[in-house]
Amino acid sequence: MSTLLAAGVAVVVRQPCDVGADWDIVLCERSTGAAQVRRLGTSVEVTVGDRPAAGAATSQEDDTRWFTSAACGAGGRITFRSCSAPPALLIGAGSTGLHPAVPGGSSVVALTGEERVLMLSSTAFDALPATLVDVLRDLPLHVLHTDPADLLAELFTDIPDGSGAVIRRVASPSRPFQEDR
Repeated sequence: MSTLLAAGVAVVVRQPCDVGADWDIVLCERSTGAAQVRRLGTSVEVTVGDRPAAGAATSQEDDTRWFTSAACGAGGRITFRSCSAPPALLIGAGSTGLHPAVPGGSSVVALTGEERVLMLSSTAFDALPATLVDVLRDLPLHVLHTDPADLLAELFTDIPDGSGAVIRRVASPSRPFQEDR
């Protein structure tokens, strides 16, 4: 079940998912943004991208041409793919990393309970340089200790277009993180 949270003009969706680990996935979608969560077998895929502007000459292929996706599976495993879009940012207490590292590529990581993933569409990324600099300067404390919905609301305060997502693992009392067993 999803919970809708108001974040300024944006709608933020908190999507709890149970696929072998508990995932907390928060999406922010503005006017030309396209963000979604869908089940794919035993994993959940999060996709962030941009829709063509209203009135723009487009083909059906344009709806899926620019995106970054993260397939979240059991044990914290995430498979990232990117197609003509910014990579996802993996944020940990002592490091950050881009996934996939090469545009058009893919990469696989095992997300721990102390890490988060930030995904932004091209439109949002291009419009956020000053805000991103502030967030990155305060890494990891700000990103790791701010509620994901609040973080996206902060990033999208003055941005009318684009989309974003924050992904994190959340342990349940009945099922601790695999690395904690």
